[in-house]
Amino acid sequence: DSAWNVTVQETAAQWTDRDTHDAQEWLRKMAHDSQISLSPAQVRSMVERSMYPADMPGRFVIDQMRLFTALQSVSNLDSVSDEAIATVLPGNPGENVFDLLAIAVNRQTDRVYAMLTDLRLSESPHKLFPLLASQWAQLASISVAGGGHASLAADLGMHPFVVQKMAPLAAQINQTHIKKLTKLCADIDASMKLSKFDPWDGIERFVFGIALRD
Repeated sequence: DSAWNVTVQETAAQWTDRDTHDAQEWLRKMAHDSQISLSPAQVRSMVERSMYPADMPGRFVIDQMRLFTALQSVSNLDSVSDEAIATVLPGNPGENVFDLLAIAVNRQTDRVYAMLTDLRLSESPHKLFPLLASQWAQLASISVAGGGHASLAADLGMHPFVVQKMAPLAAQINQTHIKKLTKLCADIDASMKLSKFDPWDGIERFVFGIALRD
């Protein structure tokens, strides 16, 4: 245990998504030194799962302690499966919001309703809506920029991982809807801050606005 602790203390500086390569190298070395076999895909998956949104839209922070704890959790397994990784590194609120946004963009209204029902049981609407608004802002920026070209991430100041996930969604929404839904998002945000309605009602109004766009 002391060896684990010393390693973390020596490398405890906060990483951002700009340090993804360093985080992967650290995780790979930690796993090797602890005789834990991880595939390159699993290393990438663990680092991605440890990310959470930073204060700046489109940026992420890598939670090193979450990675460290997850690695300890799988250290006694004979082999580390993708399912085991998903168990020790469950989806964070940002991932839940992305999934919600994705099914809304794809007009899967039944799944939107079911996911909102589940989220009501586990998430605070005051935390969830800012994440939703932030991810919508990313999608809108990619859409307006014409998504897909190689330099887009650098042009928008976003991590390539974010652009890669968002670009297919952005391509499904035309500019008229981008403008209307962005205004709707801003109006709901302003009204929520003035406590004009239940925050979950605002979230549902925005998400179904995306799903039911004509």
